[in-house]
Amino acid sequence: MSITRGRAMKSLKFGIIFIMIFAIAGNVMAELTKNDMEEIRAVVKEELGHVEKNLNWKMEQMEKNLDQRMNDMFNLLLVILAGMFALVGFVLWDRRTALVPAIRKNKELADKEEKIERALKEYAMREPKMAEALKAVGIL
Repeated sequence: MSITRGRAMKSLKFGIIFIMIFAIAGNVMAELTKNDMEEIRAVVKEELGHVEKNLNWKMEQMEKNLDQRMNDMFNLLLVILAGMFALVGFVLWDRRTALVPAIRKNKELADKEEKIERALKEYAMREPKMAEALKAVGIL
């Protein structure tokens, strides 16, 4: 693999810049006194205190927001469950009210059938041909 001339120049420029920054930083660090270091520590500590307070405030806000959302979700769950129970109750009520007329009609028909059968049996006692016909169909 050959490095192109442009890439070589970019690498050389980057290396020179890196060495210059490192040299300048070394000189700056060498010139800092103990008092300067203490001032820098105090400023950094104060800034970190502000950042920590801001972070704590944001965390509290997030917790409140999360609590509110959890309460909303719980309330929604209760509403959905109440709706489901109401729907089941309505279905049972509707089924019951729909079956009552059918049960009543069935009972009326059973009573009529019983009366007709009794009448046919009584008539069959007086009429032998009717008795034979009823025996043939299995009523007597």
